[in-house]
Amino acid sequence: MAKARLEHAKIGLRTHAAGAAAAHARYILRESACVAAVTRDEDGNRLTMTAADQLARLRTVASAWLSECERGAARKDERICDTLTLTFASDLGREERIDLLRAFCEDVTQGRLEYIAALHEREAHVILRDRDVVTNRRVLNTSDEGSTALLERAWRDVAKQIPSGSAAALFAERSLSIPDRKSAP
Repeated sequence: MAKARLEHAKIGLRTHAAGAAAAHARYILRESACVAAVTRDEDGNRLTMTAADQLARLRTVASAWLSECERGAARKDERICDTLTLTFASDLGREERIDLLRAFCEDVTQGRLEYIAALHEREAHVILRDRDVVTNRRVLNTSDEGSTALLERAWRDVAKQIPSGSAAALFAERSLSIPDRKSAP
């Protein structure tokens, strides 16, 4: 059985070309790969989308949201968003993966951060902006040392709540994260 893991990277003004965050959103929500998406609407209601027309609309909204975040950046080296890639255990069904993804996003963001999560066949991609929706202050401090380990711990804790027998085997003892990578603009 394949193990689950979490990879954490960032997209920033200094580390990526203009429009990289919006392009990443379009890529993870592309019709050929995305089978479901999890997010919140403007009123804070949790949404799970599976229909092609819903995903197409979300792709447009997500791209516009991240482009606006980039245009409104206060610093020339500002981090636009964090990206997470979550790999699931191979024996989880689609509904279990959606439930796990939704629970993880809700646990990590606590209703204070905007996020978009796209479920693919055996993995999920999460884009989150570490800015409180009310105060615009950092919440998770994802640029601090050790933030990936905190996210991995949250992923493990949520995975332990899966009722199926596979939950115990989801993670290896050692961390499987890949450190933040810098991309050339």
